Amino acid sequence: MGAKIHGSFKWKLDEFFDQARGQPGAVFPKIFPVVASAAESGDIAARTLLTSAAQDLRNQAREVIEKLELRESNFFLAKTGGVFDGSAFLNAQFDNLIREVTPKVRIGPLPRSVAEAAAQLAREALTTPLVLDES
Repeated sequence: MGAKIHGSFKWKLDEFFDQARGQPGAVFPKIFPVVASAAESGDIAARTLLTSAAQDLRNQAREVIEKLELRESNFFLAKTGGVFDGSAFLNAQFDNLIREVTPKVRIGPLPRSVAEAAAQLAREALTTPLVLDES
């Protein structure tokens, strides 16, 4: 896995680390498919990395779930983004971990894209009359 990651870039190892620290948004999306593929093939290091990532995502979601007092509620948790689209292993890990936090949760992809949902909200805002309470 390390050789494949290193081969994706033209940098020496110290340059790679500098770039990863300085521009993680440019580096990690290129690495993720390599790690995801390795995890799907059973690579222990890749699985460890993705399990750690799933734990971090669970911790972030748990904060929101607890603040909204949803721990015992039956609700839909939508997953979106390249991380969830790119790794069945990470998806399974996250799903199992989040169910430990909130067992009644229903988990799945967004029923439509974020852009489509935003466009629908904007259209509704423009076509629905604004009603103000005059009290």
